[in-house]
Amino acid sequence: MKDLLSPIARVVLAPAAQRTFVKTTVLFMTISSIIVTSMVVYILFYHYYVPPVMHSHPVWFQYDYGVTPKSSGPHALIDIMQGIKKSGHLRHDQHYDISVQLHVPTSDINFNIGNFMVHVQLQLENGTTVLSAKRPSILRYQSPTQRILHVFAKALPLLVGLTEESQLITTKIIEGFREHKSQPITKVAIDISNPRIQIYDAKLLILANFRGLRYYMYYHYIITCILSTLLFSIIEIIFASVAWKTFGEQAWHRLEERTDQAIHEEDISDKASITDTE
Repeated sequence: MKDLLSPIARVVLAPAAQRTFVKTTVLFMTISSIIVTSMVVYILFYHYYVPPVMHSHPVWFQYDYGVTPKSSGPHALIDIMQGIKKSGHLRHDQHYDISVQLHVPTSDINFNIGNFMVHVQLQLENGTTVLSAKRPSILRYQSPTQRILHVFAKALPLLVGLTEESQLITTKIIEGFREHKSQPITKVAIDISNPRIQIYDAKLLILANFRGLRYYMYYHYIITCILSTLLFSIIEIIFASVAWKTFGEQAWHRLEERTDQAIHEEDISDKASITDTE
């Protein structure tokens, strides 16, 4: 058994084999650390560079008086800075689409109103209006027959309260808005033109309109992650190669010389001990 293991031990414990093992281990650890570091850098860069895609704020309409003197319908003033800790502030270098979502009952009054206008004003802290826009909106048409059939089809869920006769109306008011750093938006005023409209609840939706690199990072995140990790890895390998040529190679040669010297001295001591024994 000893005779069989002796050649294997000589090969495994040979200085050349030990150096190969050390080089392979160092190379594996270096590549692994580069890949892990590149992924961590990309994740940090993603969270810093890509803002939250959606800011949602509840809208509580008032029916007593308007935000503007000419207002005659329900109105609301939303302080978007109240949700800053939850969803983050608007980025100055990012385009946004601003929409108003109305949850309304499918009542005869709402159907008879027909078209109505939704007015949105973006305001500064002092109440100055930076941008104002209006868009028309309307409930999806349903004929009386269709409404009756719809009620019969959902009779049981309607009776137990699992559903209701309502519609969600989402109206995009502003497209591609970009906030200026010197004029941060803190308030949004919303007016509905018709005072007779019935509303269950409403939301202000601020949706990030990603363009350029942000678009690919958000909508094609897997491919972008792989390519970015590869790019960061290449950059790290270049810097690691420069550092190795500048500092590491000389230190490695000195370590090899000391290791060979120690192995040589150990061999000499072993031979001397064997000679003394004989």
